[in-house]
Amino acid sequence: MTNCGIPGTSADYCNSLLMSGFSDWFLPSRDELLAIYTNLKLNGYGNLSWDNYWSSTESLATPLYYAEAINFSDGSVFDWNKYAGAKTRAIRKF
Repeated sequence: MTNCGIPGTSADYCNSLLMSGFSDWFLPSRDELLAIYTNLKLNGYGNLSWDNYWSSTESLATPLYYAEAINFSDGSVFDWNKYAGAKTRAIRKF
């Protein structure tokens, strides 16, 4: 949250989320999100759409303005402008 604590961002939303009595939600990394795509989306679980989803992994090329996102239509990973729209999927460790 040190670099992503701007109010209204996906990271802020996940960090502030209180759902089902839990408040330890966070925005998944690229690898965690790829695992969600592979293990849940491709098997029809998780009620996930075919849209782009944010990860917490910042772009290596331009971390100030871009983060990595995953297209849940085909599993492709790409750098996406942080001010562009994408879906957010909060997760928690258990």
